Amino acid sequence: MNEKIKLLIKDCAKYNNEYYFIAEKFNLVFSLNVDDGKITLIDCDEDLSAVAKNTFGAIAIKDDKMYITHNRKCSVLVYDFLDKTHNELKLNSYALKNADANAIMSIAEYKDELIFIGCHYPALIRYNTINQNIRYIEKPYSVVDDKDIAYFRTHHVIISDALYLASLFNNSVLKYNLEEDCFEWIDVGNKNNRYSGIAYDGTNFWLSPRTSSPIVRWNGNTDIEEFELPAMLKGNSNYFFGVFYDNDSMIFPNAVKLPTIIIDKKTNNISLINKVIKFQKTIGNDIIIQNSDSELTVKSGDLHKKFNLEIDYNEIKDFYKSKKMKFDLPDLMFEGDYIDVEAYMDLIQNGVSDKIISSDIGRNIHEIIKASD
Repeated sequence: MNEKIKLLIKDCAKYNNEYYFIAEKFNLVFSLNVDDGKITLIDCDEDLSAVAKNTFGAIAIKDDKMYITHNRKCSVLVYDFLDKTHNELKLNSYALKNADANAIMSIAEYKDELIFIGCHYPALIRYNTINQNIRYIEKPYSVVDDKDIAYFRTHHVIISDALYLASLFNNSVLKYNLEEDCFEWIDVGNKNNRYSGIAYDGTNFWLSPRTSSPIVRWNGNTDIEEFELPAMLKGNSNYFFGVFYDNDSMIFPNAVKLPTIIIDKKTNNISLINKVIKFQKTIGNDIIIQNSDSELTVKSGDLHKKFNLEIDYNEIKDFYKSKKMKFDLPDLMFEGDYIDVEAYMDLIQNGVSDKIISSDIGRNIHEIIKASD
């Protein structure tokens, strides 16, 4: 098979001239050399399926070490670039009811610490990378009794000693003082609002809707302005990733519906583009962007580099084979899966598509059905 496999990314970090990624649709860690465009497959969890979606949650690099949070296990993988070793940082056990749940989707950095921000995991985990001291900050999560909800997604803001997080379950923002170890929940906008992310443009915070509530601009005090969604995005079928800031505009990508919303920071003018922005992150002076076609753009000042994050089918299959794992793309689409237009047309025309990846639950059901035939 000469098929090219698209590698959609969930998070990334940079070390020297290499970007390190965790894949969204696969159980995979890989890197990209920005000088020659070479993709290197690095690691995976050999205990899970090769096509286990959302195996890993977030990635960060600090002091020559790479930290990767694990969504299926209460642990953080730690890779030492200098010693060429890796180990596992065990976290307090917490049983996630949903196997596909994102335990930790974001990592913040503050002084000597990394802060693993719980999404379904009910705590902020403060890890000192110098003395390996670890603390669990659980009180902010105690505002709700339901421990099986999602609290925060991928985006956060740190200003001075304060960490800001936008709530998925109500209309509030968590402000956590990292020095004094205290917090407050601040109501922002309409009480029916629910947020998926937060960004700061140097003057104001911007809050992205979770589904259908307005976009909110907030100055951190009492000045709040709400921007209603365009008519074609009204309704609860939206799934906003969060909000990105590219130094000029605020970008609000939507996983389910086009268009993507862009608001000019200076004029507040709203524009719409007919493109899905799958991922965006700022690392130092670099802005990393990926659209749904796997094309990756790295912007560094006026220099823009484009890469296709694709790997030969046989290469990724051989990688998993070296781990004593199978790489067989399933031929069924299951309820709850996302599918791109190309794969959908392939499904309609040919009845099967190698580009469709099933959920773990759907895969198990499929195997049971096959076994009963």
